[in-house]
Amino acid sequence: MDVWPDSTSLESCESTNPNIPKERTMHMDEIKNIARSRGLNPGRLKKVDLVRAIQNKEGNESCFQTGQAGECGQDQCLWREDCLK
Repeated sequence: MDVWPDSTSLESCESTNPNIPKERTMHMDEIKNIARSRGLNPGRLKKVDLVRAIQNKEGNESCFQTGQAGECGQDQCLWREDCLK
C-alpha cells in the first residue's frame, strides 16, 4: 500500500514536499490517515466531504471538487489530481 511520506506535516493545498508524487489520485485509506493526523474522525464520510473537512481544519478554503480548480492557483495541492476529475 502506498503511504504519503510524513503525512502528518503536510498542508493539503500548499504542499511542496518533493517526496509526494504529483498527478496521482489518493486512496481513501491515505485520506483517512491524513484526517486522523489532523485530529479529525473520518468515520464514514465520503471522499469529497473528508477532503473538505481536512481543508477546513487546515484553514484552507473547502473547495475540493467545487469546480474552482481551474482558478484556485493551488498547483501543488495534494488533492489537485482528484479535484480536476
